[in-house]
Amino acid sequence: MTDKAYQWISIEEQTPPLDTVCFLSFGHWVGFGARIIINAEVDPRSVFCGVLGVPIFHDGSSKWYAEFDIDNIMHPTRWMPLPTPPAKTGE
Repeated sequence: MTDKAYQWISIEEQTPPLDTVCFLSFGHWVGFGARIIINAEVDPRSVFCGVLGVPIFHDGSSKWYAEFDIDNIMHPTRWMPLPTPPAKTGE
């Protein structure tokens, strides 16, 4: 993929939108994760966490979904958005 939308982005330059599943890079390891706020009333800072299982795509909302694993806090160096899923068959 050479599309600029699918290049690795440094966490120091830009963070992914909150609650958005994306690829996270930790040097030689890449996984799925998201930037979330675990408890805004106690600590409004965002953290990166992994996901349980793999992300799924929901046709009704055109969004990726995943169950966030708040026990798996991560410290990525880069991130990349997930690609747009393929169109439904026959469209």
